[in-house]
Order: sequence, then C-alpha cells, then structure tokens
Amino acid sequence: VKEMFASGVIVNAGGVLNVLDSGTADKTTVNSAGRIFVCSGGVAEDTAVNRGGTLCVSNGILKGTNEIAPSATLTLTGPMTIADGAVVNAYNGSVIDFDLTAFAPDDAPLVNDLSRIKGVPSYIVTVTAEQEKGGYILAGGASDFTGSLTVQCAGATDITLTVGDA
Repeated sequence: VKEMFASGVIVNAGGVLNVLDSGTADKTTVNSAGRIFVCSGGVAEDTAVNRGGTLCVSNGILKGTNEIAPSATLTLTGPMTIADGAVVNAYNGSVIDFDLTAFAPDDAPLVNDLSRIKGVPSYIVTVTAEQEKGGYILAGGASDFTGSLTVQCAGATDITLTVGDA
C-alpha cells in the first residue's frame, strides 16, 4: 500500500502486507505466519496481530488501538512513532523486539513513547557480534519502565538486563 488506503485486510500464513510512504492500513488482522511491514511514513491503525503473526515497523506510525496477542511479535527495525492518543496493547506472552542490527549509536529512539505500550510483553534487544560500540536509545517516555530486557546476539548467550539493578 503506497499512497493508498486499505481497510479490513486479513493477512494469513505466508502473506505479507507492505504499508509504504503515505499509505494507511486500517483495521488489519495479521494471523499466524502472516506479516505486516509499516515503513517510511506508512501508517497502521487499529491493527490486530494474532498468535504467530508479526508486525514490523521501520520509520512507520501506529495510530488507534493496536493489539499484540500472546505469541505474536512487534519488531522494530527503525523508529516507530506511536501517535498521540494511540496505544499498543501487548499481552503477556507477546514479544517486542528492538532490532539494532542495522542501527548506529546515537540514532533516533526506536519508540517515541514507551508509555504508550501497555501490558507485559517480553522485551528483546537484537544485536550482532559486530555491533558498533556506543549508546543506543531504545525509547523515549520510558522513565516508568520497570521490566527487563533480554539481549540476543548471534553466536553468544542471551543476557538479561533489569532496569534499576546495580
């Protein structure tokens, strides 16, 4: 979808919906093994990602109420803006993956306002062994975050970081 509007699309196993610059996907349902990519100024509004489905955002915008079910994944490969008044309900058992593999230190945060993500998802940070050293900003609006993050690195053991631990 580029410079177009799609409503009520259902993405099933093996299906992919690409929402590109100036495109909007409204009331999309992503089922198991389906994927929606929201890229470069594209907008997803009122998206439901069911078990096994994936919502991937890179320089995209989420509006309305977006649902990430248990065993579903929200992957951030570039900045995601959660619009004013919008919310992401990430249920227990869902995964939010901050994929830093194509990021450089000091790039923009991957999420503009983490407080707009509700629920108790598992947070993962994906890096590579060749990841450039430096500071990476995962999210703005994270001052009340009290959870933990699991860091995944190819060829290494996962590390869990808990906010507030010494």
